[in-house]
Amino acid sequence: MDLKLEDILQVYEGKVILDHVDLEIKDKSGIALIGPSGAGKSTLLRLLAGIEDPISGEIMLNQHVVTQEDKKEYYKSVGFVFQAHNLFPHLTILRNITIVLEKVHHMDIDSANEVALKLLEQFELIEHKDKIPAKISGGQAQRASIIRSLAIHPEVVFLDEPTSALDPILSHEVLKTILKLRERKTNFMIVTHEIEFAKRAADYVVFMENGKVIEHGDIKILDNPQTKQLKNFIANVSYNI
Repeated sequence: MDLKLEDILQVYEGKVILDHVDLEIKDKSGIALIGPSGAGKSTLLRLLAGIEDPISGEIMLNQHVVTQEDKKEYYKSVGFVFQAHNLFPHLTILRNITIVLEKVHHMDIDSANEVALKLLEQFELIEHKDKIPAKISGGQAQRASIIRSLAIHPEVVFLDEPTSALDPILSHEVLKTILKLRERKTNFMIVTHEIEFAKRAADYVVFMENGKVIEHGDIKILDNPQTKQLKNFIANVSYNI
């Protein structure tokens, strides 16, 4: 994917969340956004996904000028996975996937079922297809959410700390699923605090702090950070583990 941010400013209730961010990334398939809490990572992800608009600046993703796109059309080309799985609680796992294909992409029920069942099989959730989200684990529900985002064949999948609400065992389940995105050559951008996972899953990393991009580059910068801020962040994350 190609990404370009020009002078992005975002403010909430008088507080600057993204401070005139500029960034250009070309031809990368897995991008990890890392940094301390409050750095602006999740806000940036929502802007890229078109969920929010910046106060000012321009966002370009592949051929899309996101800040000028018809959002209804743009949402058909990207997937988004929230911190909590965000599945419809009253629908089965299968129906959570097919309803999006039917209502948004106008697919007939047979075709939608075929797509959903194939993905559930590939991601080892087929045995849970007829259960509602409350009857499966949090990790399985988050994996189902990822499958739902993939069903539309998106250009890019955005994942906002998909393991933050899970214990280590369930987190590992979800991270294994995201690694499959690499195998499928699916473009994705993930906000994560899992540095070792970022090294395995991503090919590019963006480190943010206080609403600014401090350092970015190929994933190897995590082993050889150039800025004091990134060095300190990696040291603190490793220490906490």
